[in-house]
Amino acid sequence: MRSTPALVAVGAVAALILVELLRMFVAANGQLIYTLDDPYIHLALAEQLLHGVYGVNPGEMAAPSSSILWPFLMAAFGAWEYAPLVVNVIAALGTTWLYGRIAQQLELSAVIQVAVVLILVVCTNVIGLVMTGMEHSVQVLITVALAYGIWQASRGEHLRWLPLLLIIAPLVRYELMAITVPSLMLLWWWGQRRTTLIAVVGTIVGVGGFSAFLVSIGMGALPTSIHVKSAVVESSGALHQLFLTFRENLKQRQAVVLLFAAVLACLRPRNGLWLAVVGAVLLHLLVGQFGWFYRYEAYMLAWVASLLLLMHHRTLSEVVGSLNGWMTTMAAALLVLATGAPYIQGLIAVPGASANIYLQQYQMHRFVTGWWNDDVAVNDIGWVSYRNEHHVLDLWGLSSRKALQMRSQSTDSTLQWMDQLVQERNIRLVMLYEDWFGGVPKQWTLVGTLHMHRPRVTSTRDFISVYATQPAAVEHIAAALRTFRTSLPDGASLTVVGEE
Repeated sequence: MRSTPALVAVGAVAALILVELLRMFVAANGQLIYTLDDPYIHLALAEQLLHGVYGVNPGEMAAPSSSILWPFLMAAFGAWEYAPLVVNVIAALGTTWLYGRIAQQLELSAVIQVAVVLILVVCTNVIGLVMTGMEHSVQVLITVALAYGIWQASRGEHLRWLPLLLIIAPLVRYELMAITVPSLMLLWWWGQRRTTLIAVVGTIVGVGGFSAFLVSIGMGALPTSIHVKSAVVESSGALHQLFLTFRENLKQRQAVVLLFAAVLACLRPRNGLWLAVVGAVLLHLLVGQFGWFYRYEAYMLAWVASLLLLMHHRTLSEVVGSLNGWMTTMAAALLVLATGAPYIQGLIAVPGASANIYLQQYQMHRFVTGWWNDDVAVNDIGWVSYRNEHHVLDLWGLSSRKALQMRSQSTDSTLQWMDQLVQERNIRLVMLYEDWFGGVPKQWTLVGTLHMHRPRVTSTRDFISVYATQPAAVEHIAAALRTFRTSLPDGASLTVVGEE
């Protein structure tokens, strides 16, 4: 009977996930298309892992994934396109069940416990993360499990599974170090030295071993994708960049929520558990990120929400128990509005996001693999690399350390570094967002433009420019585009230069 609220909440979340999936299928003409292009980077990497190559191109080593374990997990599924969905649904339902276990600490009715779980689900974007196809659903699941474990440890319990979870956490997402570091410090302080040492050694072996592997294949100690996305990492942890990141993060809406949670944690300093909240929040503000379709901060919200509930469950039970039904409903609505409003907006936008990827990156994939059948250079490598036997040059640098270095170090306004890269591999076709680079080399020829006629959600531009890098390739590309154009779905169109 004690598990009933958790099971009811799991059923409700499963139903909501199904609704969102149906909306996605409709938006993408009956296909499963995730709300971001990034999951297809992991799937492309998983494809090459099955052939013994860590990268997205056959025979070429690269480090485009911000997760150590996720690509290997996708490879275990045979790089199946539904694998991210299956794993994420399981993780989301597992997170909901754990929230139910946490809500059981409240001395309140089953109905209120279910309501608490559903509020947590909304305020930590549990459902929306499933649709991204990324590893963040697993990240949140591990986060909530760690919160529950650390709370139990603060009461003197020794949990055999806790060291393993602490080791796995940063292997799923590096950001989870913001949670494991203060947790390990607290465990040592509480006298759980064996647990701490096992977790520390395991983390060094796991994360350090992967860094050693990256260095051995000519990469840096961290994946190239982290260098691309993190100014702190790119600056090698420079103090001025830490300050700039902290200052910029403080401007984020959800940063205010996290700081408020840190203050609430300080109201109950017993056992030092408040340090797990304050320390994690400060670390995230210093080196973490917010946003990008409501996913980067979700784990931290799950961490602080879970610990606050566990730390203040008696007080919360007394407060809620003293309120009448109307006041309780109003308090819940205000909480959801204050914390979960962006994620509700994200859920509403899920079909639009899926349609964006379907009408742009998936159509690029179709053209390259079905009409062009040759190498290509792009700035979004996910769908174009997945299920594609030809070489995909990443001009933005996620899967090309050389491209990243040339792009970040070049002071040449003519952008000749881009032409140098494509000519080295005799790549004749380029498809990109031109303004990402401030233009293109003058010797390239614009051949066509792929337009998207839907509101932008996760696509950063309404159109993709198609260029020929060699004069002899112009007519070949134009002919392929004309033939391809007839197969485009509603919502996408293609113009070829020279046509009225």
